[in-house]
Amino acid sequence: MVAGKILSSSVARVGVLARQRFTDVHRVYIRQGGVTSLAVVKSLNAQAADDEVQRFLLGNEADLLSELAPHPNILRLLGVMDDSQLITEYCGIGTLAEACPRMSMLQKTIALKQVASAMYHCHVGNDQRAGRQPCTPVVHRDIKASNVL
Repeated sequence: MVAGKILSSSVARVGVLARQRFTDVHRVYIRQGGVTSLAVVKSLNAQAADDEVQRFLLGNEADLLSELAPHPNILRLLGVMDDSQLITEYCGIGTLAEACPRMSMLQKTIALKQVASAMYHCHVGNDQRAGRQPCTPVVHRDIKASNVL
């Protein structure tokens, strides 16, 4: 994994945000450089912890996020803890699925364009900016409104 290591002693879990098929997502406080801030830890759950395929996929996710140029619609990877836990920025405004019932058609169109821009960045935009040939294709395993923040 390319991402920086974060010591577990600098992370304090606050609460569970989501439990998914292979991962758990927790809100945490993280202390870096004397500053404490909210973040998110995504870790393999007990069912997937010993699954080599799931560990490989989580590692690939960490590698991709650590190599991406910044994008306004992609959470920044802060680091990796214990080689099986990704720590990203915290986005506390809820999910697209929660917001959609209150959104106008124009707001939904803007949100769709932002998601498309982020996906394009993962596939093509990041490589073009770096002057590289397109990378190995990115496989999105779970794009849905409840996973869009």
